[in-house]
Amino acid sequence: MKLMGKHLLNKLATEGFGRDAGAIGALCAEIEAASWRDESAVRQSYPDARHDVHCVEITMGCGAKVRFAVNYQAGVVLVEEVHWMTR
Repeated sequence: MKLMGKHLLNKLATEGFGRDAGAIGALCAEIEAASWRDESAVRQSYPDARHDVHCVEITMGCGAKVRFAVNYQAGVVLVEEVHWMTR
């Protein structure tokens, strides 16, 4: 998948104040390596995420929350919102 809005994830990683920025890098790599054709493929990759048709919200173990939109036909993932759950 083509990942758009990656700069938001990079910014989140640099603002982590010692939290696991590696997990955010891994998320980027996973999304870019994916080839999701429909919502069920995303559900298989992230079963604990909150899914809403073309939007997915992931709460990561490191405390980051990431919301992204998926355009399956175009093969694009757009990062919409990222933040740390607590500081």
